[in-house]
Amino acid sequence: MSDTVPAPNRAVPGPARASPASQLANHADATAERGFRNDINALRALAASVVVLFHFHVAGFRGGFVGVDVFFVISGLLMTQIVERGVSRGSFSILGFYAARVRRIVPALATLCVFLVLVGLVALDPLTLAETARNAAASVLFVSNILYARQSGYFADASEANWLLHTWTLSAEWQFYMLYPIVLALVARWEWLWRRRLAFVAIGCAVGLLATLWIASRSTHLRDYAFFLLPTRAWEMLAGGVLALWAPRPSRAGSAALAIGGFVLILLSVFWLDDAVPWPSIWTLMPVLGAVAVLAADQRQARWATLPGMRSLGVWSYSLYLWHWPIVVAFVYAGCALIAPVIAIGVALSVVAAVLSYTLIETRLRDAVFGTARTTPRRRWGVIAASAALVAAGLIATLQTTGFEAWRTRGFSPAARAQLADFRAASNDWVGFAPCERRWRIGAAQGCQLGTGNPVRVAVVGDSHAEQMIPRLKRLADGGRVEVTLLRNSGCAPLSRLTWTRGEGECAAFADRVFPLVAEGRYARVLVVSAWALYFGDAGGRWTPGALCSRGWRGCRAEHDEAVNAANVDVAFAQLATRLAKIRAGGAEVAILLPEPFNFDQLPRHYYRRVFATARPVAPPAIDRTAFYARTAWVRAKLASVASAAGVRTIDPLPFLCDAVRCPLTSDGHFLYKDKHHIRASLAADAPRFGYLDAFVLGTL
Repeated sequence: MSDTVPAPNRAVPGPARASPASQLANHADATAERGFRNDINALRALAASVVVLFHFHVAGFRGGFVGVDVFFVISGLLMTQIVERGVSRGSFSILGFYAARVRRIVPALATLCVFLVLVGLVALDPLTLAETARNAAASVLFVSNILYARQSGYFADASEANWLLHTWTLSAEWQFYMLYPIVLALVARWEWLWRRRLAFVAIGCAVGLLATLWIASRSTHLRDYAFFLLPTRAWEMLAGGVLALWAPRPSRAGSAALAIGGFVLILLSVFWLDDAVPWPSIWTLMPVLGAVAVLAADQRQARWATLPGMRSLGVWSYSLYLWHWPIVVAFVYAGCALIAPVIAIGVALSVVAAVLSYTLIETRLRDAVFGTARTTPRRRWGVIAASAALVAAGLIATLQTTGFEAWRTRGFSPAARAQLADFRAASNDWVGFAPCERRWRIGAAQGCQLGTGNPVRVAVVGDSHAEQMIPRLKRLADGGRVEVTLLRNSGCAPLSRLTWTRGEGECAAFADRVFPLVAEGRYARVLVVSAWALYFGDAGGRWTPGALCSRGWRGCRAEHDEAVNAANVDVAFAQLATRLAKIRAGGAEVAILLPEPFNFDQLPRHYYRRVFATARPVAPPAIDRTAFYARTAWVRAKLASVASAAGVRTIDPLPFLCDAVRCPLTSDGHFLYKDKHHIRASLAADAPRFGYLDAFVLGTL
């Protein structure tokens, strides 16, 4: 991503004039410069462009995210060439390689991070600023991919609130740069192995690909990890390494065929794939093989590679990639819809920012710190160390003060400041499985046990809305009367025969595995809890369009045929009734929780932003009870039908959470939800309004 091939007319200090440290810092760039390839530069320009257009939601570029995969192949090619040539000539230095990567990557990245934090002191709310500072620290330490893998996925809606989400690619590449030359240097110690270095790298690539496909196919949760982390991305860079070591020399006709075929694969990926396709997956081979084919064609003097503006765009590509995403997020943060005029302005600003960044940071600032013989190693590293210390101090101060919240809100009323604190706390008020005495995996799902050894066993089956009740279930289990086993699969209604766009086949697999377990007669009571209103029910009383999907050879595509959906849904609920009836026949009491009222529209961070912008408390609007009934009438009727057919009961949470007219979003000055629909853990544990499961779990209903 970051190793743009330098322009051939750019001067790089030569060994005769440079100090030894400067020689180390410039070794890789000088090597690459002597072999400047217009085709690599042009391919980088193409990859950066499609990523930018994808992020700006330009119609037709639904698969523009594949530009990252193209970048990975190019990086693997260039890094392998640098290491292989240095080792073969006996001049390779690992420290020199690292210094060159620092020189190339860090100045622009660090400038972006510092810029965002400084601008954030004026333009961002303290909560967003603190998150940006945390992400900036992860970015400059090149661990942001690990951080983001633990959060929401790259394609999730929340991703457009992360100003530095795109730095995950730099972290993955940097980790590759740190390990790869060491591995090759060790291989070079054995002449027999070094002569077979092509086979060694090719085997690593193949094994990495197979491992990635296996891991990503296990669950959507693991696929999020596979998307971000080096072990499941390294094979793409190694594909470039294979090409570098193979170095084919095709004929003129073969070169043309490779280039055409490669571009067809890349463009098909851009225009035909979309974010519904599992990624990474077997489809990732399309852009990777396309990039390998174009690079193998070696058309460095071809007309397409020297088109007007192509060289400049390729040279600017690193800065273009760095700066375009914060511009996208800035529009989203300001509430600007990405319509055509906004997109045009955003793309233009991205190009201007790229030109300025390349001119002022990638060249002048870099050369001022690293690039001349007059800059002694002691002075150079002194400047770097001092700058790093200042940046670290600023980031730590921002994190420790939650974006200098106290200082920036010193003129606010006590009520406004208290509400800011509550909205900030709400976003992180979640304990997950931490209270569990025992946990285990059930395929893609998890199990949790509370109150181990207590005389009466209770099973709770569901999704994250079952998990949100763990603090309360823990309190009930601590009373010594019940042992609670919670079986949860996030994002999945516990129904078979249905496939969801995000969960794919995991939901059906979870239901097929879990219900037979709870039907074995071990449990006195079984409770089914799910966010039914999120899976089914829109303003028209139907399921959410596109939530259900039909599996095909391009992944699970949204199923818009209502007749097909209706038939599948009827079968799924009928099967649920059959399963619950079987559990009931085994002697267990069974209940289904009906839909809970949700805060469908705003996150706590949005209210936080409004309070900060106005310096006044806000009153989150209550949910209209009648409107909620209307919205969820269809699924409530389905669940009532299941309960009647199976001879089980339903539990309605609305009498606990609503009065006759409204369902409030606040209680005693506290916002009730951690996001749009999950209850805050601290409130779920003890607040009487969330006691709608207590009587059933304890057997007093």
